[in-house]
Amino acid sequence: MSSATVRFEWNKSTEKMLAELNLGAGGMVQRVIDNAVIRYSMDYVPFDEGVLARSPYANYEPGQVVYAGPYARYHWHGIVMSPNIPIKKNGEIVGWYSPKGQPKTLTERKMKYQGEPKRGPYWALRMKADHLKDIVQEAQDAVRK
Repeated sequence: MSSATVRFEWNKSTEKMLAELNLGAGGMVQRVIDNAVIRYSMDYVPFDEGVLARSPYANYEPGQVVYAGPYARYHWHGIVMSPNIPIKKNGEIVGWYSPKGQPKTLTERKMKYQGEPKRGPYWALRMKADHLKDIVQEAQDAVRK
């Protein structure tokens, strides 16, 4: 039986090869993925006036999308937070508020969303279940450019 030994020497560093394929940290492919996550998530984010849906940005840390806003956390969990004080107009509840400076805690009450079941808590995870293949395809297309 015969055998052969082969030795490869690369003329380029791994970092340089990844950069040439747009695969470096924070590179074009990561930006394509982050933007696709934001775009596909739009139909899943809780939506009343659209403030939360329009708030995401790709964080300085590649691969991290942030939904900003004082109520992003409780919408993510889909659980009402306390303290929760009603706002009344003509004797009817028209909204809720929590006093500034008081710590908020999750209650056991689930929130109800317009556009359920698509819109609601854990929107990015549910979007990923529906669109992971689409996002991967966009990333592959970006590598080929």
